[in-house]
Amino acid sequence: MSFYAGWNSGVDLGASFLTASAFLALSRALSPQEEGSSSWPLAAGLLTGFAMGTKYNAFAMGAAFVAVHGWLCVRQGRPLRSTVWMGAAAAAALAPWLVKNVLFYGNPLYPFLHAKLGRVSPADWTSFLAAAGSRPLEATFGSWAGFRETLVFPWTVSLSDWPMGDWPGAAFLMLAPLAFLMRWGVFRKDEAVPPAHTALAALAIAGLLSWCFASRLVRYVLPALPVLCVATALAVERGGWPGWFRRLAWLAALYAGVFNIEAGMRQGQLIGLWDVLTGKESRVSFLTKQRVTYGLPYYSAAEFINRELPKDAKVLFLGESRAFYCERDFIAATIYDFNPFWTAVQESKTAQELGERVRELGVTHIFVSARQFLYRKESGNVLPKEQVRSEAFMEFWARWLKPLFEDREDGKGNPRWLVVYELRQRPVGIGDTEEFPVNPARFVLDYIAATQRP
Repeated sequence: MSFYAGWNSGVDLGASFLTASAFLALSRALSPQEEGSSSWPLAAGLLTGFAMGTKYNAFAMGAAFVAVHGWLCVRQGRPLRSTVWMGAAAAAALAPWLVKNVLFYGNPLYPFLHAKLGRVSPADWTSFLAAAGSRPLEATFGSWAGFRETLVFPWTVSLSDWPMGDWPGAAFLMLAPLAFLMRWGVFRKDEAVPPAHTALAALAIAGLLSWCFASRLVRYVLPALPVLCVATALAVERGGWPGWFRRLAWLAALYAGVFNIEAGMRQGQLIGLWDVLTGKESRVSFLTKQRVTYGLPYYSAAEFINRELPKDAKVLFLGESRAFYCERDFIAATIYDFNPFWTAVQESKTAQELGERVRELGVTHIFVSARQFLYRKESGNVLPKEQVRSEAFMEFWARWLKPLFEDREDGKGNPRWLVVYELRQRPVGIGDTEEFPVNPARFVLDYIAATQRP
């Protein structure tokens, strides 16, 4: 899982690192030598808050860290003052992100709770949750079958096939049962069990359950992965097994790890990752080719934008939501949000009014990925059919835009249709001889209508 996350754009490994660091600080905070000190609880709180600041799914682990510290302080007869300091430190580390959300959206937990808080709502909340593998409460707790499926998900996903970048491997399936046979002192106080071991078991349970009940995506367990790994290792090493059994367990772990690395290396080879890292393929060639982990690449258009457009250009992205490689100022909306351009089309009665609204956005150029229109044809915020058919939009496209770049390939290997336009200083007159540009959005809409006819 860490291997896959290492070559993807995401924050999951950052959350794992911070969780692991927070657990080390928590272990020190719970040691008898540190009783009465607030230094390690503060450190654990700060690291926990930083982990919560990476992604919402780390919130459950953050809450579990503070709760476990407080619970063990009560069991040991310690004052809760250090737990309060830990919680305050976590809240302070998390606060800037919540404040940012309030300033941007009026909702500290945006996009969650958008129906009750704030002034902004996502365009396609249902698809957003589906893409995150969300488990609706009614589906999980509404029936015994749903509840059972949720609880056994780690088992079933380990036995499933290997979707690219989202498979846990065999290590936990082989070794996790040993954790159930070890004394952790969780459910009854056991003076022989160090408090850090009890905290580890409680956090592992909390992390596993928070993942199972939150998402069907394997990578969402990464914030809890460090404590799950240490708990499994501790169960092997300190479980009271004979020496030969421990060696056998470590051999199984080594085999599973090598197998996982081999599987990851093979998948990295299939997407061409190792070729570009070893210099066998150029960066430009790699980024312009379609692959299973990067569909409908837009890099050739980004390369043109970076090379040819002035430094003060501002590019509006339509169809395409990814803009990482664009080195100019840009406006891009995710596939789950409203693009301000389509909002402007909806609110404009004439092409002149639409042109003025686009200028108010500061836009100087427009980039279109027509294949994304086709791929996202069911998404009303990516290809809003009513706006595309409007006269204001059609006239704006014909009279206000000048094509600068086009990269079109209709073959099956790497289909693409990328176009970059310049926004004219004044619209082309009806009687002018200059040829009007093709409208990719309308072209795709007409193509969809033609291919859907009986």
